[in-house]
Amino acid sequence: TGGLTMKFIILVISFLMIGCTNIRNNTPSTPKETVKTYYDNGNMESKIIYVGNKKNGKMTSYFENGKIAAKGFFKDDKRDKKWIFYNEKNGKIFSVEKYMDGKLNGEQVYYHENGKLKVRGNYTNGVRSGFWEMFDEDGKLEVQNIFIDGENIISIAIYQKNGKLLCNGNVINQLRQGEWKYFDEKGNIAYIVNYEKGIRNGAWHAFDRDGDLLMSGIYRNGRIVGIDIEE
Repeated sequence: TGGLTMKFIILVISFLMIGCTNIRNNTPSTPKETVKTYYDNGNMESKIIYVGNKKNGKMTSYFENGKIAAKGFFKDDKRDKKWIFYNEKNGKIFSVEKYMDGKLNGEQVYYHENGKLKVRGNYTNGVRSGFWEMFDEDGKLEVQNIFIDGENIISIAIYQKNGKLLCNGNVINQLRQGEWKYFDEKGNIAYIVNYEKGIRNGAWHAFDRDGDLLMSGIYRNGRIVGIDIEE
């Protein structure tokens, strides 16, 4: 009887162990699925990976004509990592953006329709920061900006078609502020003008093509109130 009882106990324990093992192995994890949407013409609109009820993983979207529109990555319903956007007309890359926690973060690059670089710069937590450059359709530099204190202060340099500097200075709250320098077509200094909240205010100087001072004066609320001519 004792032997039978012991066998029965062993069988019960074995059954419980097997049962527990099966329960562990068959416990469903958070479901992962690819959700596809379509346009009325039958072409695919988007393909996104969901984990649970949130977008988590790769995504691809398409234009109605079937061409690819964008490729990217989601993390908990927010854009993350690198996203690539395409031009609907020619299929070339329109922009490459980087995200973190749903905000633009890191280097961003944008292109003209001909594929040449248009804009390049950095974002930090959704705000432009540091050095930015803008180029024309021929690839020539047009504008250089340095963003300081978020987007509150911007150091700007604007270039001529020949590549020479046209003017530079600072902008605060989208208004020119402080000293701005202007240059001729050869890149020689032509004027120095001071601004206050976008209005010429304070000392100004004009120079000849050799860089020698021609005249100077004072602006007050946008009007010249005095001129000194160099002899």
